[in-house]
Amino acid sequence: MGERVKAWIPDATAVRDFRTSPERFRLRHRQHLRRPGWHAPTDGGRAFHAALTDWFGREVSDVEAAVAALRAAWGPVAAFDPRADQLATFERTLRAYAARWPREADGFAVEATEQYVEGRIARAGVAFDWCGIVDRRVRFADGTRAIMDTKTTSGWFHTAKTAGFFEQHETSEAMLGYLALEQALDRDTAVYYIDAIHIEDGGTCKPERDFQRWRCPGIVAGWRLDRWARDIAWTLGQIAALDAERGPDEPWPVYTNWGWNKPDEYQALVMAAPELAAGEMAAFERRAWVPREVANDHA
Repeated sequence: MGERVKAWIPDATAVRDFRTSPERFRLRHRQHLRRPGWHAPTDGGRAFHAALTDWFGREVSDVEAAVAALRAAWGPVAAFDPRADQLATFERTLRAYAARWPREADGFAVEATEQYVEGRIARAGVAFDWCGIVDRRVRFADGTRAIMDTKTTSGWFHTAKTAGFFEQHETSEAMLGYLALEQALDRDTAVYYIDAIHIEDGGTCKPERDFQRWRCPGIVAGWRLDRWARDIAWTLGQIAALDAERGPDEPWPVYTNWGWNKPDEYQALVMAAPELAAGEMAAFERRAWVPREVANDHA
């Protein structure tokens, strides 16, 4: 059974899950249900992040060390394991990424990598605790400090039809939240920098197509962070109301906001009759999403 939340600290992942569907939020962040086993691309993406933690932790390129970090995060695989093919794809992508963006040519210094950050946001008449995992905090040659966020995706971002891949982050819960948190902690960070990586199973990496970086236009204005704070506070109020009114064990409202027309991983639970829900839950394991612990795993 679930437990009423006591010391939960919201983050962009949890808020995004709630805005996708309150019931998804309850199952993921109150019941802590996850499908057991390896999940591509999410677990592959986390392994890739572990590799980049090593890559950006060095001032000089060392792709073999980064590949070793990727393999360690991936875990042992047998030759006949489907994950072996996935690992080969991610390793090939990592080597191509390293060739596209050698550390010696980066136009920034890395101040922190894969760092858990927590603080209290107080602006625009609202206040709430917030946390997140900063992929990297970097400083450009002109002194501008930025949050650099890596996005691994099987989608495209290099064509006219997919040009909005980068612009979507201008209203991102995560990007604006990182900047609001940085400023709450008295750091002069007002820019974000998207490090996009296209991963294609069995494909050949094309550097100019598959690896692109995008710096947000100018300094993010304070009014945008104020609006973000008010909007997040409103959503947190909705979560608090459902925590109080229904608690962790009663179903919450269901929204159907599927990405890429793929059913939500909790669809079977949503569709199960009440008397069958317990049986469907048996197919899941309980594994809480705790950003601090995820960051420690990559440290």
